[in-house]
Amino acid sequence: MMPVRRTQSWLPSIFNDFFDNDWMVKANATAPAINVLETEKEYKVELAAPGMTKDDFNVRIDEDNNLVISMEKKTENKEEKKDGRYLRREFSYSKFQQTMILPDNVDKEKIAASVEHGVLNIELPKLSEEEVKKAEKQIDEKAHELLKVVGLDEFADADAKNLPYGKQRKLEIARAMATDPKLLLLDEPAAGMNPTETRELLETIQVLQIRYG
Repeated sequence: MMPVRRTQSWLPSIFNDFFDNDWMVKANATAPAINVLETEKEYKVELAAPGMTKDDFNVRIDEDNNLVISMEKKTENKEEKKDGRYLRREFSYSKFQQTMILPDNVDKEKIAASVEHGVLNIELPKLSEEEVKKAEKQIDEKAHELLKVVGLDEFADADAKNLPYGKQRKLEIARAMATDPKLLLLDEPAAGMNPTETRELLETIQVLQIRYG
């Protein structure tokens, strides 16, 4: 089951899916405070981390190109008697993880993070206007290529809901292929189709196997 997303009214609309507290794994009831700042050239994320060092954090991009911030800290305080036995021993363990769906115009190759004065600072540079246009062109070209492969290029400007059932199933496969999956599992893809639609779908799957391996 996918987690429910809640719109954060205190954030700009571009960040409505950027931060999602329901995806946050917390070891205690209070999550670190997060500030978000947008400038002309970048987004800045500030996460309150009193008592933490850079070694306590892991900032990475996952396989879905989301930004993942993890924090884990374990401390131990102890007092001993003269004979070496523990009079008191206390453990403290904190864990936090936040997955962020990044805006499309973030340059994921230039993300930087640092910890200073108890604050984790993450810089998310924006792509230039030229880079954004280039990326959009690449996406458009890839979309048209996939539509052609599944035999739907003539319906590029049509509404998906108006396509015949068989062609809607082909479109679903094309959308899945757009994510460059390592493995594509199809569960009864021809269910509900007539013989002609089933034959066309099987031919499409064979073409995909030959073209993309």
